Amino acid sequence: MLPLTRLWERAPVPTAIAATYVALLICSGPNLIDPMIRHDDFPALLGDETLYYEKTLLEGRWINYLWHLRGVVTPSWLNFLVYQLFWAVFAACTAIAVFGRDAPVGRVLALALLIVLAPTAFVISLWYNTLIPGLGIVALFAYLATRYPPHVMRWLLPVFVPVTLLCYTTYPVLLLMVVLGARNRDRSLKDLAVTLGIFIASFAAGMLLIYGLNYVYHGVFGVPMAQWRNPRPIEDLAGLWHNLGMVLTMFGRLANVLSFKHIPLLIIMASLLSCAVVIVWRSAPRFGLYVAAGCAAGLGLLSLHVLKTGVDVDPRAAIFVSVGCAMILSMAMANGIDQGLVTARRAQNAMFVAIALHAVLIAVNYSLPRAWQADTRAFARAAGPGTGPIYVTGDYEQLPSAKGAAIQKSRGLRLRLVYLTGREVIICQDHPEACQHLPQTGAGQTQLVQHTGDGTVLALPVRVAQNGG
Repeated sequence: MLPLTRLWERAPVPTAIAATYVALLICSGPNLIDPMIRHDDFPALLGDETLYYEKTLLEGRWINYLWHLRGVVTPSWLNFLVYQLFWAVFAACTAIAVFGRDAPVGRVLALALLIVLAPTAFVISLWYNTLIPGLGIVALFAYLATRYPPHVMRWLLPVFVPVTLLCYTTYPVLLLMVVLGARNRDRSLKDLAVTLGIFIASFAAGMLLIYGLNYVYHGVFGVPMAQWRNPRPIEDLAGLWHNLGMVLTMFGRLANVLSFKHIPLLIIMASLLSCAVVIVWRSAPRFGLYVAAGCAAGLGLLSLHVLKTGVDVDPRAAIFVSVGCAMILSMAMANGIDQGLVTARRAQNAMFVAIALHAVLIAVNYSLPRAWQADTRAFARAAGPGTGPIYVTGDYEQLPSAKGAAIQKSRGLRLRLVYLTGREVIICQDHPEACQHLPQTGAGQTQLVQHTGDGTVLALPVRVAQNGG
Protein backbone atom coordinates (compact mmCIF):
# COMPACT_ATOMS: atom_id res chain seq x y z
CA MET A 1 0.00 0.00 0.00
CA LEU A 2 2.96 2.33 0.64
CA PRO A 3 3.98 2.69 -3.04
CA LEU A 4 0.34 3.41 -3.89
CA THR A 5 0.23 6.02 -1.12
CA ARG A 6 3.30 7.75 -2.53
CA LEU A 7 1.78 7.76 -6.01
CA TRP A 8 -1.45 9.13 -4.55
CA GLU A 9 0.41 12.00 -2.88
CA ARG A 10 2.15 12.92 -6.15
CA ALA A 11 -0.70 12.45 -8.63
CA PRO A 12 -4.00 11.59 -6.93
CA VAL A 13 -6.31 11.62 -9.95
CA PRO A 14 -4.21 9.43 -12.31
CA THR A 15 -3.40 7.07 -9.44
CA ALA A 16 -7.03 6.59 -8.47
CA ILE A 17 -8.09 6.10 -12.08
CA ALA A 18 -5.32 3.57 -12.78
CA ALA A 19 -5.98 1.54 -9.63
CA THR A 20 -9.72 1.50 -10.26
CA TYR A 21 -9.28 0.56 -13.92
CA VAL A 22 -6.93 -2.32 -13.12
CA ALA A 23 -9.34 -3.69 -10.52
CA LEU A 24 -12.23 -3.44 -12.97
CA LEU A 25 -10.28 -5.20 -15.73
CA ILE A 26 -9.37 -8.03 -13.36
CA CYS A 27 -13.01 -8.56 -12.41
CA SER A 28 -14.21 -8.31 -16.01
CA GLY A 29 -11.40 -10.55 -17.26
CA PRO A 30 -13.72 -13.33 -18.53
CA ASN A 31 -15.31 -10.81 -20.90
CA LEU A 32 -12.19 -9.09 -22.26
CA ILE A 33 -11.06 -11.28 -25.17
CA ASP A 34 -14.45 -11.77 -26.82
CA PRO A 35 -16.91 -9.44 -25.06
CA MET A 36 -20.59 -10.31 -24.90
CA ILE A 37 -22.81 -8.07 -27.04
CA ARG A 38 -26.57 -7.68 -26.67
CA HIS A 39 -28.64 -7.84 -29.85
CA ASP A 40 -29.51 -4.13 -29.86
CA ASP A 41 -25.87 -3.15 -29.26
CA PHE A 42 -24.63 -4.66 -32.53
CA PRO A 43 -25.62 -1.64 -34.67
CA ALA A 44 -23.13 0.50 -32.73
CA LEU A 45 -20.41 -2.13 -33.09
CA LEU A 46 -21.02 -2.51 -36.82
CA GLY A 47 -21.58 1.21 -37.39
CA ASP A 48 -24.98 0.53 -38.97
CA GLU A 49 -27.05 3.65 -38.38
CA THR A 50 -30.06 2.25 -40.27
CA LEU A 51 -30.66 -0.30 -37.49
CA TYR A 52 -30.51 2.40 -34.83
CA TYR A 53 -32.33 5.37 -36.36
CA GLU A 54 -35.68 4.33 -34.89
CA LYS A 55 -34.30 4.87 -31.37
CA THR A 56 -33.91 8.58 -32.08
CA LEU A 57 -37.69 8.82 -32.24
CA LEU A 58 -38.63 6.24 -29.61
CA GLU A 59 -35.91 7.00 -27.05
CA GLY A 60 -34.35 10.33 -28.06
CA ARG A 61 -30.84 8.87 -28.41
CA TRP A 62 -29.59 11.41 -30.94
CA ILE A 63 -25.94 11.56 -29.87
CA ASN A 64 -25.75 7.78 -29.93
CA TYR A 65 -27.08 7.96 -33.49
CA LEU A 66 -24.26 10.32 -34.44
CA TRP A 67 -21.85 7.78 -32.95
CA HIS A 68 -23.19 5.22 -35.43
CA LEU A 69 -22.17 7.56 -38.26
CA ARG A 70 -18.48 7.60 -37.26
CA GLY A 71 -17.46 5.51 -40.30
CA VAL A 72 -14.86 3.47 -38.39
CA VAL A 73 -15.54 -0.04 -37.07
CA THR A 74 -13.31 -1.01 -34.17
CA PRO A 75 -13.14 -4.49 -32.59
CA SER A 76 -15.49 -5.24 -29.73
CA TRP A 77 -12.67 -5.89 -27.25
CA LEU A 78 -11.26 -2.41 -27.87
CA ASN A 79 -14.67 -0.81 -27.43
CA PHE A 80 -15.13 -2.72 -24.18
CA LEU A 81 -11.75 -1.52 -22.88
CA VAL A 82 -12.64 2.08 -23.72
CA TYR A 83 -16.05 1.78 -22.07
CA GLN A 84 -14.54 0.30 -18.90
CA LEU A 85 -11.91 3.05 -18.86
CA PHE A 86 -14.62 5.73 -18.94
CA TRP A 87 -16.49 3.97 -16.13
CA ALA A 88 -13.30 3.76 -14.06
CA VAL A 89 -12.66 7.47 -14.65
CA PHE A 90 -16.17 8.30 -13.47
CA ALA A 91 -15.89 6.12 -10.36
CA ALA A 92 -12.42 7.33 -9.36
CA CYS A 93 -13.13 11.01 -9.99
CA THR A 94 -16.46 10.84 -8.18
CA ALA A 95 -14.68 9.31 -5.18
CA ILE A 96 -12.10 12.11 -5.22
CA ALA A 97 -14.85 14.72 -5.48
CA VAL A 98 -16.55 13.21 -2.42
CA PHE A 99 -13.50 12.90 -0.16
CA GLY A 100 -11.05 15.39 -1.67
CA ARG A 101 -7.50 15.02 -2.95
CA ASP A 102 -6.13 15.23 0.59
CA ALA A 103 -8.09 12.20 1.85
CA PRO A 104 -6.39 8.86 2.60
CA VAL A 105 -6.10 6.83 -0.59
CA GLY A 106 -7.84 3.83 1.00
CA ARG A 107 -11.07 5.76 1.49
CA VAL A 108 -11.09 7.07 -2.04
CA LEU A 109 -10.41 3.66 -3.56
CA ALA A 110 -13.05 1.99 -1.38
CA LEU A 111 -15.71 4.31 -2.79
CA ALA A 112 -14.34 4.03 -6.33
CA LEU A 113 -14.44 0.23 -6.18
CA LEU A 114 -17.96 0.14 -4.77
CA ILE A 115 -19.10 2.31 -7.67
CA VAL A 116 -17.17 0.56 -10.40
CA LEU A 117 -18.25 -2.92 -9.25
CA ALA A 118 -21.92 -2.06 -8.81
CA PRO A 119 -24.38 -4.72 -10.05
CA THR A 120 -26.28 -2.19 -12.15
CA ALA A 121 -22.98 -1.12 -13.71
CA PHE A 122 -22.36 -4.71 -14.78
CA VAL A 123 -25.81 -5.07 -16.32
CA ILE A 124 -25.59 -1.87 -18.35
CA SER A 125 -22.01 -2.58 -19.46
CA LEU A 126 -23.28 -5.24 -21.89
CA TRP A 127 -24.40 -2.33 -24.14
CA TYR A 128 -20.92 -0.83 -24.14
CA ASN A 129 -20.64 -0.20 -27.88
CA THR A 130 -23.66 2.11 -27.87
CA LEU A 131 -22.93 3.88 -24.59
CA ILE A 132 -19.29 4.87 -25.19
CA PRO A 133 -19.97 8.53 -26.15
CA GLY A 134 -22.46 9.14 -23.35
CA LEU A 135 -20.29 7.58 -20.67
CA GLY A 136 -17.31 9.55 -21.97
CA ILE A 137 -19.24 12.79 -21.38
CA VAL A 138 -20.29 11.62 -17.91
CA ALA A 139 -16.65 10.75 -17.11
CA LEU A 140 -15.54 14.21 -18.28
CA PHE A 141 -18.04 15.83 -15.91
CA ALA A 142 -16.75 13.73 -13.00
CA TYR A 143 -13.17 14.70 -13.85
CA LEU A 144 -14.11 18.39 -13.84
CA ALA A 145 -15.62 17.83 -10.38
CA THR A 146 -12.12 17.00 -9.10
CA ARG A 147 -10.99 20.48 -10.17
CA TYR A 148 -13.97 22.71 -9.45
CA PRO A 149 -16.24 23.04 -6.37
CA PRO A 150 -19.91 21.99 -6.35
CA HIS A 151 -21.24 25.54 -6.73
CA VAL A 152 -19.37 25.75 -10.04
CA MET A 153 -20.28 22.24 -11.18
CA ARG A 154 -23.99 22.78 -10.70
CA TRP A 155 -23.87 25.61 -13.22
CA LEU A 156 -22.42 23.15 -15.73
CA LEU A 157 -25.55 21.02 -15.43
CA PRO A 158 -27.46 23.12 -18.03
CA VAL A 159 -24.74 22.15 -20.52
CA PHE A 160 -24.10 18.52 -19.61
CA VAL A 161 -27.61 17.36 -18.66
CA PRO A 162 -29.26 17.94 -22.08
CA VAL A 163 -26.27 16.42 -23.87
CA THR A 164 -26.18 13.26 -21.73
CA LEU A 165 -29.97 12.97 -21.97
CA LEU A 166 -29.46 12.52 -25.72
CA CYS A 167 -27.30 9.48 -24.87
CA TYR A 168 -29.13 7.65 -22.07
CA THR A 169 -32.14 8.71 -20.05
CA THR A 170 -30.65 8.45 -16.56
CA TYR A 171 -27.09 9.58 -17.29
CA PRO A 172 -28.09 13.11 -16.17
CA VAL A 173 -28.86 11.70 -12.71
CA LEU A 174 -25.26 10.48 -12.47
CA LEU A 175 -24.17 14.09 -12.99
CA LEU A 176 -26.53 15.18 -10.22
CA MET A 177 -25.10 12.56 -7.87
CA VAL A 178 -21.59 13.89 -8.50
CA VAL A 179 -22.63 17.45 -7.64
CA LEU A 180 -24.63 16.46 -4.55
CA GLY A 181 -22.03 14.03 -3.22
CA ALA A 182 -18.99 16.27 -3.74
CA ARG A 183 -17.33 17.69 -0.65
CA ASN A 184 -19.18 20.89 0.19
CA ARG A 185 -18.74 23.09 3.26
CA ASP A 186 -21.89 25.08 2.47
CA ARG A 187 -24.57 22.40 2.57
CA SER A 188 -28.00 23.80 3.36
CA LEU A 189 -31.60 23.31 2.36
CA LYS A 190 -31.37 26.42 0.18
CA ASP A 191 -28.23 25.15 -1.54
CA LEU A 192 -29.88 21.76 -2.13
CA ALA A 193 -33.03 23.38 -3.51
CA VAL A 194 -31.01 25.53 -5.92
CA THR A 195 -29.07 22.51 -7.20
CA LEU A 196 -32.21 20.44 -7.67
CA GLY A 197 -33.92 23.37 -9.37
CA ILE A 198 -31.06 23.76 -11.84
CA PHE A 199 -31.12 20.03 -12.53
CA ILE A 200 -34.88 19.92 -13.13
CA ALA A 201 -34.71 22.93 -15.45
CA SER A 202 -31.79 21.38 -17.33
CA PHE A 203 -33.61 18.07 -17.67
CA ALA A 204 -36.71 19.84 -18.98
CA ALA A 205 -34.55 21.72 -21.50
CA GLY A 206 -33.09 18.40 -22.63
CA MET A 207 -36.55 16.93 -23.14
CA LEU A 208 -37.59 19.97 -25.17
CA LEU A 209 -34.46 19.53 -27.28
CA ILE A 210 -35.40 15.89 -27.96
CA TYR A 211 -38.97 16.89 -28.77
CA GLY A 212 -37.69 19.52 -31.18
CA LEU A 213 -35.31 17.14 -32.95
CA ASN A 214 -38.05 14.53 -33.25
CA TYR A 215 -40.40 17.12 -34.72
CA VAL A 216 -37.84 18.30 -37.28
CA TYR A 217 -36.69 14.84 -38.40
CA HIS A 218 -39.73 12.65 -37.66
CA GLY A 219 -42.63 15.08 -37.65
CA VAL A 220 -43.55 14.08 -34.08
CA PHE A 221 -43.30 16.54 -31.19
CA GLY A 222 -42.67 14.07 -28.39
CA VAL A 223 -41.24 10.63 -27.67
CA PRO A 224 -43.82 7.94 -28.56
CA MET A 225 -43.57 4.56 -26.87
CA ALA A 226 -42.59 1.58 -29.01
CA GLN A 227 -45.48 -0.86 -29.38
CA TRP A 228 -43.30 -3.84 -28.47
CA ARG A 229 -43.03 -2.32 -24.98
CA ASN A 230 -46.81 -2.76 -24.58
CA PRO A 231 -47.48 0.74 -23.23
CA ARG A 232 -50.56 1.23 -21.08
CA PRO A 233 -51.19 4.95 -20.48
CA ILE A 234 -53.50 5.83 -17.61
CA GLU A 235 -57.08 6.17 -18.84
CA ASP A 236 -59.07 5.27 -15.74
CA LEU A 237 -58.71 4.25 -12.11
CA ALA A 238 -57.98 0.64 -13.06
CA GLY A 239 -55.13 1.82 -15.25
CA LEU A 240 -53.75 3.91 -12.39
CA TRP A 241 -53.73 0.92 -10.03
CA HIS A 242 -52.15 -1.25 -12.70
CA ASN A 243 -49.33 1.21 -13.29
CA LEU A 244 -48.81 1.72 -9.56
CA GLY A 245 -48.27 -2.02 -9.36
CA MET A 246 -45.69 -1.75 -12.13
CA VAL A 247 -43.85 0.91 -10.13
CA LEU A 248 -43.66 -1.46 -7.15
CA THR A 249 -42.50 -4.23 -9.47
CA MET A 250 -39.74 -1.94 -10.74
CA PHE A 251 -38.44 -1.49 -7.19
CA GLY A 252 -38.57 -5.23 -6.61
CA ARG A 253 -36.60 -5.94 -9.77
CA LEU A 254 -34.06 -3.30 -8.78
CA ALA A 255 -33.54 -4.96 -5.39
CA ASN A 256 -33.10 -8.27 -7.19
CA VAL A 257 -30.40 -6.84 -9.46
CA LEU A 258 -28.63 -5.00 -6.63
CA SER A 259 -28.23 -8.35 -4.87
CA PHE A 260 -27.12 -10.22 -8.01
CA LYS A 261 -30.34 -12.23 -7.57
CA HIS A 262 -29.03 -13.73 -4.31
CA ILE A 263 -31.29 -13.31 -1.28
CA PRO A 264 -28.44 -13.84 1.26
CA LEU A 265 -26.44 -11.07 -0.39
CA LEU A 266 -29.50 -8.82 -0.35
CA ILE A 267 -29.79 -9.37 3.41
CA ILE A 268 -26.06 -8.71 3.96
CA MET A 269 -25.97 -5.54 1.87
CA ALA A 270 -29.24 -4.25 3.32
CA SER A 271 -27.84 -4.76 6.82
CA LEU A 272 -24.59 -2.96 5.97
CA LEU A 273 -26.49 -0.12 4.32
CA SER A 274 -28.85 0.22 7.27
CA CYS A 275 -25.92 0.54 9.67
CA ALA A 276 -24.27 3.02 7.31
CA VAL A 277 -27.41 5.16 7.16
CA VAL A 278 -27.50 5.35 10.97
CA ILE A 279 -23.84 6.37 11.13
CA VAL A 280 -24.20 8.99 8.40
CA TRP A 281 -27.36 10.34 10.02
CA ARG A 282 -25.40 10.87 13.25
CA SER A 283 -22.15 12.10 11.72
CA ALA A 284 -23.03 13.87 8.44
CA PRO A 285 -26.81 14.29 8.16
CA ARG A 286 -26.64 16.93 5.45
CA PHE A 287 -24.44 14.74 3.29
CA GLY A 288 -26.95 11.93 3.70
CA LEU A 289 -29.80 14.28 2.83
CA TYR A 290 -28.05 15.42 -0.36
CA VAL A 291 -27.36 11.87 -1.52
CA ALA A 292 -30.89 10.74 -0.66
CA ALA A 293 -32.29 13.70 -2.59
CA GLY A 294 -30.30 12.70 -5.68
CA CYS A 295 -31.53 9.12 -5.51
CA ALA A 296 -35.08 10.29 -4.89
CA ALA A 297 -34.94 12.62 -7.89
CA GLY A 298 -33.81 9.80 -10.17
CA LEU A 299 -36.26 7.25 -8.82
CA GLY A 300 -39.00 9.85 -9.02
CA LEU A 301 -38.31 10.36 -12.73
CA LEU A 302 -38.38 6.61 -13.37
CA SER A 303 -41.52 6.09 -11.30
CA LEU A 304 -43.29 8.94 -13.06
CA HIS A 305 -42.37 7.45 -16.43
CA VAL A 306 -43.71 4.01 -15.47
CA LEU A 307 -46.84 5.49 -13.90
CA LYS A 308 -47.58 7.64 -16.95
CA THR A 309 -46.82 5.14 -19.73
CA GLY A 310 -47.27 1.72 -18.14
CA VAL A 311 -43.94 0.65 -19.64
CA ASP A 312 -41.41 -1.50 -17.78
CA VAL A 313 -38.10 0.15 -16.89
CA ASP A 314 -35.05 -2.08 -16.73
CA PRO A 315 -33.18 -1.93 -13.39
CA ARG A 316 -30.00 -0.90 -15.19
CA ALA A 317 -31.56 2.54 -15.64
CA ALA A 318 -31.25 3.04 -11.87
CA ILE A 319 -27.46 2.86 -11.92
CA PHE A 320 -27.41 6.09 -9.88
CA VAL A 321 -28.88 4.20 -6.90
CA SER A 322 -25.72 2.09 -6.74
CA VAL A 323 -23.65 5.27 -6.74
CA GLY A 324 -25.71 6.71 -3.90
CA CYS A 325 -25.46 3.53 -1.82
CA ALA A 326 -21.69 3.45 -2.37
CA MET A 327 -21.40 7.05 -1.17
CA ILE A 328 -23.34 6.31 2.01
CA LEU A 329 -21.34 3.15 2.78
CA SER A 330 -17.96 4.80 2.25
CA MET A 331 -18.85 7.97 4.16
CA ALA A 332 -20.12 5.86 7.05
CA MET A 333 -16.80 4.02 7.15
CA ALA A 334 -14.79 7.26 7.09
CA ASN A 335 -16.87 9.18 9.62
CA GLY A 336 -17.39 6.17 11.83
CA ILE A 337 -13.62 5.80 12.20
CA ASP A 338 -12.91 9.54 12.57
CA GLN A 339 -15.60 10.10 15.21
CA GLY A 340 -15.08 6.86 17.10
CA LEU A 341 -18.52 5.47 16.26
CA VAL A 342 -16.99 2.20 15.06
CA THR A 343 -13.51 0.73 15.28
CA ALA A 344 -11.29 1.03 12.24
CA ARG A 345 -11.00 -2.74 11.99
CA ARG A 346 -14.77 -3.30 11.96
CA ALA A 347 -15.35 -0.57 9.39
CA GLN A 348 -12.58 -1.81 7.13
CA ASN A 349 -13.73 -5.42 7.45
CA ALA A 350 -17.29 -4.46 6.50
CA MET A 351 -16.05 -2.52 3.49
CA PHE A 352 -13.77 -5.39 2.46
CA VAL A 353 -16.70 -7.83 2.62
CA ALA A 354 -18.85 -5.58 0.44
CA ILE A 355 -16.13 -5.02 -2.17
CA ALA A 356 -15.02 -8.66 -2.22
CA LEU A 357 -18.57 -9.96 -2.68
CA HIS A 358 -19.16 -7.56 -5.55
CA ALA A 359 -15.83 -8.39 -7.19
CA VAL A 360 -16.42 -12.14 -7.11
CA LEU A 361 -19.99 -11.90 -8.39
CA ILE A 362 -19.05 -9.45 -11.14
CA ALA A 363 -16.41 -11.91 -12.37
CA VAL A 364 -18.87 -14.81 -12.18
CA ASN A 365 -21.55 -12.92 -14.10
CA TYR A 366 -19.12 -11.84 -16.81
CA SER A 367 -18.22 -15.50 -17.30
CA LEU A 368 -21.81 -16.67 -17.87
CA PRO A 369 -21.92 -15.90 -21.65
CA ARG A 370 -18.61 -17.66 -22.38
CA ALA A 371 -20.31 -20.85 -23.60
CA TRP A 372 -22.47 -18.83 -26.02
CA GLN A 373 -19.44 -16.96 -27.30
CA ALA A 374 -17.59 -20.26 -27.81
CA ASP A 375 -20.55 -21.87 -29.61
CA THR A 376 -21.01 -18.97 -32.00
CA ARG A 377 -17.28 -18.83 -32.74
CA ALA A 378 -17.44 -22.53 -33.59
CA PHE A 379 -20.42 -21.89 -35.88
CA ALA A 380 -18.52 -19.11 -37.63
CA ARG A 381 -15.40 -21.24 -38.10
CA ALA A 382 -17.44 -24.10 -39.53
CA ALA A 383 -19.30 -21.79 -41.91
CA GLY A 384 -16.08 -20.22 -43.06
CA PRO A 385 -15.69 -17.22 -45.36
CA GLY A 386 -17.68 -18.79 -48.20
CA THR A 387 -20.05 -17.06 -50.56
CA GLY A 388 -23.79 -16.79 -50.24
CA PRO A 389 -25.83 -16.42 -47.08
CA ILE A 390 -25.75 -18.54 -43.96
CA TYR A 391 -29.19 -20.09 -43.39
CA VAL A 392 -29.93 -20.86 -39.74
CA THR A 393 -32.62 -23.49 -39.24
CA GLY A 394 -33.98 -24.85 -35.98
CA ASP A 395 -34.39 -22.96 -32.72
CA TYR A 396 -31.50 -21.10 -31.10
CA GLU A 397 -33.35 -21.23 -27.77
CA GLN A 398 -32.69 -24.98 -27.66
CA LEU A 399 -28.98 -24.30 -27.23
CA PRO A 400 -28.03 -24.48 -23.52
CA SER A 401 -25.52 -21.68 -24.04
CA ALA A 402 -28.28 -19.34 -25.27
CA LYS A 403 -30.13 -19.77 -22.00
CA GLY A 404 -26.97 -19.19 -19.97
CA ALA A 405 -26.25 -15.97 -21.84
CA ALA A 406 -29.90 -14.81 -21.63
CA ILE A 407 -30.18 -14.33 -25.40
CA GLN A 408 -33.49 -12.56 -25.87
CA LYS A 409 -33.97 -12.46 -29.64
CA SER A 410 -32.82 -14.32 -32.73
CA ARG A 411 -31.28 -11.07 -33.93
CA GLY A 412 -28.58 -11.61 -31.33
CA LEU A 413 -27.47 -14.79 -33.13
CA ARG A 414 -27.86 -13.29 -36.59
CA LEU A 415 -25.78 -10.19 -35.91
CA ARG A 416 -23.20 -12.17 -33.96
CA LEU A 417 -22.63 -14.39 -37.00
CA VAL A 418 -22.61 -11.36 -39.31
CA TYR A 419 -19.90 -9.82 -37.13
CA LEU A 420 -17.81 -13.00 -37.03
CA THR A 421 -18.14 -14.03 -40.70
CA GLY A 422 -18.96 -10.87 -42.62
CA ARG A 423 -21.65 -12.84 -44.48
CA GLU A 424 -25.37 -12.37 -44.79
CA VAL A 425 -27.24 -14.45 -42.21
CA ILE A 426 -30.88 -15.51 -42.55
CA ILE A 427 -32.79 -16.89 -39.55
CA CYS A 428 -35.33 -19.28 -41.04
CA GLN A 429 -37.67 -18.92 -38.05
CA ASP A 430 -38.01 -15.24 -38.92
CA HIS A 431 -37.99 -15.60 -42.72
CA PRO A 432 -39.39 -19.05 -43.61
CA GLU A 433 -40.07 -17.97 -47.19
CA ALA A 434 -36.33 -17.61 -47.78
CA CYS A 435 -35.67 -21.15 -46.56
CA GLN A 436 -38.32 -23.19 -48.38
CA HIS A 437 -35.75 -24.70 -50.74
CA LEU A 438 -33.61 -26.07 -47.89
CA PRO A 439 -33.67 -29.77 -46.94
CA GLN A 440 -35.66 -30.65 -43.82
CA THR A 441 -33.68 -31.48 -40.71
CA GLY A 442 -34.92 -33.24 -37.61
CA ALA A 443 -34.20 -32.69 -33.97
CA GLY A 444 -30.66 -33.47 -33.05
CA GLN A 445 -27.21 -32.06 -32.62
CA THR A 446 -26.03 -28.91 -34.33
CA GLN A 447 -24.63 -29.65 -37.77
CA LEU A 448 -23.46 -27.79 -40.85
CA VAL A 449 -24.62 -28.65 -44.36
CA GLN A 450 -22.76 -27.08 -47.26
CA HIS A 451 -24.70 -26.10 -50.40
CA THR A 452 -22.77 -25.45 -53.55
CA GLY A 453 -23.57 -22.05 -54.92
CA ASP A 454 -26.26 -21.37 -52.34
CA GLY A 455 -24.39 -20.59 -49.16
CA THR A 456 -24.30 -22.60 -45.95
CA VAL A 457 -26.98 -24.15 -43.77
CA LEU A 458 -26.50 -24.09 -40.01
CA ALA A 459 -28.99 -26.60 -38.59
CA LEU A 460 -29.70 -26.03 -34.91
CA PRO A 461 -31.76 -28.37 -32.73
CA VAL A 462 -35.50 -27.92 -33.18
CA ARG A 463 -38.12 -27.60 -30.49
CA VAL A 464 -39.79 -30.96 -29.90
CA ALA A 465 -43.50 -30.77 -29.10
CA GLN A 466 -44.45 -32.49 -25.84
CA ASN A 467 -47.36 -34.93 -26.02
CA GLY A 468 -50.01 -34.46 -23.37
CA GLY A 469 -51.39 -37.24 -21.19
